[in-house]
Amino acid sequence: RDQLKRGARHDVEAAAVLNAFHGARSLRELEDEFIQREEAQAAAFQELCSAEGGGLPEAQLEGLLASDALRHALGAPPDELLQALLQTMAGEGAASVGAARFVAGARAWNAFL
Repeated sequence: RDQLKRGARHDVEAAAVLNAFHGARSLRELEDEFIQREEAQAAAFQELCSAEGGGLPEAQLEGLLASDALRHALGAPPDELLQALLQTMAGEGAASVGAARFVAGARAWNAFL
């Protein structure tokens, strides 16, 4: 054990592996965090939604960009990154984001948080 500790102090790769192992989180913890993040994002999106004519809910891009709740739920990205994310979710030239596109975009975003 002591030999492993001494070796890890001088071997950068071994130290990185040991740090990753000791800092690992359980799958259950990760799933719970992911679910909480998705719920917060969905709630922030729903606050800004309208469903005109009985169609699927959608939110105006302007409202999404101005929403502090959504920004926080997405991990507080910088303005440029948030704008790029939401514009990608909306699609080229669109002024609103539909629920299906929001869910797909947020799920992809969460994979990298």
